[in-house]
Amino acid sequence: MVFLFCFFLLIDRFKYEQSQYNDLKEEYDSIVYFWKVWDANEDLHRHAIHSLLDSDKGAGVPLINDNGETVYVKADKVFPGVHEDMLDMSSFDLDVKAKAAKQKAIQQAGKKVVKPVIVDWFLALSLGAGAIGISLIWLLFFIIRWLVRCFCSDSQKTSINNKHIETSSDNRYNGGIK
Repeated sequence: MVFLFCFFLLIDRFKYEQSQYNDLKEEYDSIVYFWKVWDANEDLHRHAIHSLLDSDKGAGVPLINDNGETVYVKADKVFPGVHEDMLDMSSFDLDVKAKAAKQKAIQQAGKKVVKPVIVDWFLALSLGAGAIGISLIWLLFFIIRWLVRCFCSDSQKTSINNKHIETSSDNRYNGGIK
């Protein structure tokens, strides 16, 4: 019973972790994709900043991923620290800001994708292995007990009990346990 509960708990945890991992991976891929587009189209930088600033009010920046699906990403995830004054910056200053933001955004998104998966998988596997081990020990105990009951005759059980009683009484009358 405990084994089944832990097994289903492990499966449920696996599904949850897998869906969380997929969501974080999709977000990470969209951030990387945004910066690929940014690096490829220097003429569109000011337009991209306009889109980022507008995205804070709505669903986010629409990006088309490698599968051709539209993904919406919030400005603070793609370009941490984006603000109105960037529209008036020189190209050089904007480039410096963008490089720092790119590194920060990709690092933050990458940490989220890797960290929970490794820790939670280790926890889930150790919980499952522990539950399986305990269940197998109990099962083995009950099988041995059943075998002893089935295959030992009543006379063998009585002789085993009598030997135990004789041994314990001999120790008691001969000075006890040494």
